Amino acid sequence: MLRDTDEWLNLLVAMSSQEIHGSWRRVALLALVRSEASVRVLDIVAPILVYNKAALLCELIRLTMALDVEPARARFAAAGLDEKTIPSSMNVPSGLSWFRLIAWLVYRLKTNLPPEAIPDVVKLYSGWCLSFMAEMD
Repeated sequence: MLRDTDEWLNLLVAMSSQEIHGSWRRVALLALVRSEASVRVLDIVAPILVYNKAALLCELIRLTMALDVEPARARFAAAGLDEKTIPSSMNVPSGLSWFRLIAWLVYRLKTNLPPEAIPDVVKLYSGWCLSFMAEMD
């Protein structure tokens, strides 16, 4: 289990090396929200995530939104909507990563959210809320 910010930062720096494929950096970032211990881990690395105008937090949000998704057509079709009316490029959250990240942002980070991260947080929350439209009868 991660004990301090230095451990994770050292891993992220190592995975960001030119000699290492970029997908490993993404794995190190996404592990924060894919872990069942995400709240604890996010709390530990919060100072790093919000440093430098929340650059890493914004990167984490964008990665989560880009990679932890499934096509919306299937979800909306399962809810009885005509899938032809749903753009093929539209995605909805898959798994728990979005929920974990949103819950941490709302209940733990709270007022410490740098203003620079607000546009990405709004996109994350909006995309998450949109996925619930498929659950409505």
